Amino acid sequence: MKLLLALTLFALVQDPVEKAKKVLEKTPDDPAANLTMGVYCADRGKWDLALPFFEKVKSPEIRAALDAEKKLDGNQFTLVEVGDAWAKGLKGPARQACFDRMNLHYSAAWEKLDDFGKMKLRDRLSKLYAPAAPGKPNAEALAGWGGVLGAASKIEIVGVKVRSGGLALRYTPKDTTKGTVTSSKPIPVTPGKKLEVSAWVLTDGTDGAGDSILFAVRDGKGGYSWSNGVPIRPDFPVWTRISGETVLPDGSFSAEVQITFNSKAGSLFVDDLSIKLDGKELLTRGNFE
Repeated sequence: MKLLLALTLFALVQDPVEKAKKVLEKTPDDPAANLTMGVYCADRGKWDLALPFFEKVKSPEIRAALDAEKKLDGNQFTLVEVGDAWAKGLKGPARQACFDRMNLHYSAAWEKLDDFGKMKLRDRLSKLYAPAAPGKPNAEALAGWGGVLGAASKIEIVGVKVRSGGLALRYTPKDTTKGTVTSSKPIPVTPGKKLEVSAWVLTDGTDGAGDSILFAVRDGKGGYSWSNGVPIRPDFPVWTRISGETVLPDGSFSAEVQITFNSKAGSLFVDDLSIKLDGKELLTRGNFE
């Protein structure tokens, strides 16, 4: 009985990705293992690796979306149709992967749509981004954050326009004469290890007055050993992934993320912040749940 229990517990804690890899070594067309690997790659934004795995899954929604992609011709309306095809998989076993692939096509379409087309897509997105089960904000949601400079914005955890789970972080202007910078608490890091950073952002009605997100590694002497700063596009209401990676150089001491919000109108949403060192998540509650 004890041996059986031990084997059961081992199976439960065993990495599903490693299990899937072993299955695929023997049966490359196994649908479940291909789904696991497709989701794993998609979550990291590696779609060139994810799509071949998804070709072998059983989900009719995913297979239909892959067929729709074969019709891509660069036209904005085709891009919206392909995004819609992936949206049909949001209630399936690979919800997040379908959600993120949907956003890639909606993002490409947004750049080409006229004002009427943007209005229609914005309305559709507001419905797609509403979580099925909104979370309840609590005091722990910003436990990993160190402080706020120039608190000219209303900063809150909300259950609307989320990328995953039931909550996201939202900034809205409160004092339009100033900007706001929020920083996570510095997290110790080790030189020579691989650092991977990412975040998802969405802007709704912002004016683009210097909004940005910065991942920085400090050297402990008042300087930076590495940084990845990205301007956030104004009024771009599609969830967009920002990411970067590096092998930490000598002198690297601590890592953090800084979010700057200077817009005088609209809202900035942030979700699923991540700072990983050799694959281990360092940031506390980056999903704000």
